[in-house]
Amino acid sequence: MNELDFSFSGLLRQRAGTVVPVSSVAAAAALLADTGGRAINFRGAGHSFGDRCISDGGLLLLNRLCDDVRVGTDHVATVPSGLQWHEVERQLNQNGRSAPVLTNWLGATVGGTMAYGGFGVSSYRRGAQVDHVRRVELLDAQGRQRVVVPGDPDWSVVLCTAGAMGMVTSIDLGTVPYQAYLEEAWIACQDERELAGKLLSLAAMRLDVEMLWAQISCEQRLIGIGRRSDVKQSVLPGLLAERSVACTAELRTWESWVAAQSARAFPRSRAYLWSDYVVPASRFESVFLRAYQLAYRPDIAAYARPRIRVLIVDRQFSPRSTHELNPVNFAGEELLFGIGVYLEPLLDRPDVVASARAGLSDLLAACVEAGGRPYFATWHEMNSEQAALAYGDNWRRARAALAAGGASPLINPGTMPPL
Repeated sequence: MNELDFSFSGLLRQRAGTVVPVSSVAAAAALLADTGGRAINFRGAGHSFGDRCISDGGLLLLNRLCDDVRVGTDHVATVPSGLQWHEVERQLNQNGRSAPVLTNWLGATVGGTMAYGGFGVSSYRRGAQVDHVRRVELLDAQGRQRVVVPGDPDWSVVLCTAGAMGMVTSIDLGTVPYQAYLEEAWIACQDERELAGKLLSLAAMRLDVEMLWAQISCEQRLIGIGRRSDVKQSVLPGLLAERSVACTAELRTWESWVAAQSARAFPRSRAYLWSDYVVPASRFESVFLRAYQLAYRPDIAAYARPRIRVLIVDRQFSPRSTHELNPVNFAGEELLFGIGVYLEPLLDRPDVVASARAGLSDLLAACVEAGGRPYFATWHEMNSEQAALAYGDNWRRARAALAAGGASPLINPGTMPPL
């Protein structure tokens, strides 16, 4: 796959007409102001690649806005949208600060995650990345520079809408104090049903920790609990023993965790298909088991290196979202579970690619029917009826706000349900 071409073994093929890397806001503004009537997509890394970021014959803008992070006296950081999160965190750490929430692959860009919310293991206590943003600078569909802050008419849709309002060029992000160590506790499970039950039980305990998640592969089924600290100490085994939970614990430096989340290879021999679903606790087990059955179906698992990751948001502690289409913006729900299914079928097995895509489509429908919401990768596959069912009044209000704010169908077309 190159910068101009995207394909899945003939199942889907798109080619951009023009590819332009931009390293300044002025250059991006000029491109947006004169697209020649063609569609334009913004591309960074992570949450903005593949069929979500290329329009046949359109313009492809490669985001290279990578100036240094600036941390103010109020500990709010101004962050360019083209930076990857591992670089943002490195610069913040040098200033004695950290991002409140980091994604689980730190090669994703700031702009890519702002388009969909941004979640990670720390979302258990801190919610989405977008809920720590204090200010957004962007270029609208005509290339005009704008600043949007909480309380503005467009604030609720300037993030979490797949770039529909324009290209975010920078954000002001609230930060937290840097802590040098991370203690992790691991709870091994025999099978997927035991994992689902234990995870629900642990979430209901409202443990005094920052991180709670689970990860499943062909080799293991683990629940993870994390706690950062300024000093080397091991408290999680004792905390869990009080709740009659057995675990193994690991103490590591924060830098080693950041490095591990940044190291990820994407071989060209594989397709990358994934989707993430957010469901309330009452529906978690049924949707999770259905996702497990899909990912580990023999005809898929043998060729697609399946993985599942579960993230949790406890809204008793995390910030309340002010963004209409943030997938955790559920009314009346405190515990929410994010279920991510990741499949990497070999490109020389188009039958497996087709089966994986069909399975994810079925899972999307099941998620919406169960009262859940897709996170981002299959969001564009929803129709308007499914979106209205998933988001209710938020969908109606978001549609009105996007229309009033001048969202254009030529900006990132096909990345969200039709308005």
